[in-house]
Amino acid sequence: MRILLTGGAGFIGRTWIRENIDKRDVDKIYIIDSLLPQVHTTQDFFMNNCEDSRIEFVHSSIQGLDKNRLIDILRDCDSVVHLASDTGVGQSMYELVRYTENNVVATAALLEAIPVAWDGNFLNKRLILSSSRAVYGEGAYFCDSCKGTVDNTDSKDKWDPICSTCGNWLRPIPTPVDTRTNASSIYASTKLSQEHMVQQISKALGIRYSILRFFNVFGPGQALGNPYTGIMTTFLLRAMQMKPLYVFEDGCQTRDFVFIDDVIAAITSALDCNVSGIYNIGTGIGISIQDMARLVSAEFDMGPDGVQITGRHRVGDIRHCTADITATTRDLNWYPQYTATAGMTKYIKWFKQQTVNVADDSEKAWQELVQRGLGKTML
Repeated sequence: MRILLTGGAGFIGRTWIRENIDKRDVDKIYIIDSLLPQVHTTQDFFMNNCEDSRIEFVHSSIQGLDKNRLIDILRDCDSVVHLASDTGVGQSMYELVRYTENNVVATAALLEAIPVAWDGNFLNKRLILSSSRAVYGEGAYFCDSCKGTVDNTDSKDKWDPICSTCGNWLRPIPTPVDTRTNASSIYASTKLSQEHMVQQISKALGIRYSILRFFNVFGPGQALGNPYTGIMTTFLLRAMQMKPLYVFEDGCQTRDFVFIDDVIAAITSALDCNVSGIYNIGTGIGISIQDMARLVSAEFDMGPDGVQITGRHRVGDIRHCTADITATTRDLNWYPQYTATAGMTKYIKWFKQQTVNVADDSEKAWQELVQRGLGKTML
């Protein structure tokens, strides 16, 4: 295997390399990564000095790399895992140019180089895109009164979606991959654009592809200094400093938290898959944010005031979204091995072993949203 990992110095890329370089027949791994300071702390820079001769690190964005150099790298690869992406729902709403440049333009540059590099020899090539559950907007719901499925509802009674037909509350259900997409943030729009481009180019050229819609990925190795990296890391940083864990809305919103080991297994399964498709990568089970916060609070002995419900709401956030993994288990033969709580227990154990010297910038990130009218308090 000779593989290009864009964004390969990040959380998912580094973990995939560590878990697979000696387990699979890997001859060469190319990494293209801009090492964005928001994402990469000093512990991440080991890729610059990696002594493994099978790994070649290129410090650049995809769109900023010389096109001939990109073509040469691709020509030497049989697989591409496109992980490079700016992530952050709230931040994307006021840094539109950056998110479009690093997500959409970068993907266009990669896809423009592929047909030149592979020169019609697409039979044994493989293209994997890391996408996001954000493309759905709200997940799928069922109305028990109307006896029907409701996709992408925008009707709400403060927090929870309601049926536009009968006005009753809707019940969240796992979201299938064929659910109509309804991006509710700039970040989500850029991920959906990536999906469309990958599908269009892959189908035109006959390249096998997998689009993996990751739900809420977390686990050991996650960037601790990035306030946009995920709520679980923010909770851990605040718990370490015995600061209260601020939970947005009423705390009852749910997410599908998928552990990093399961994500790595999904990528590996996609590389070996003989069919093309879009796949949800999650556990299929939603868990409330307040329940995850309470788990963290208990692990750090924070007491009864360790978790505080704030009523804060970010424009672009959704209420519920969990993965229907029927297609994933069928085509990729992939099954999650960790529940959210089991994964979180393992993550906390790892976190407590780290020497963490990282500021908690979650309040700064919130104030940036408030100043732009993208953060509201609704209790």
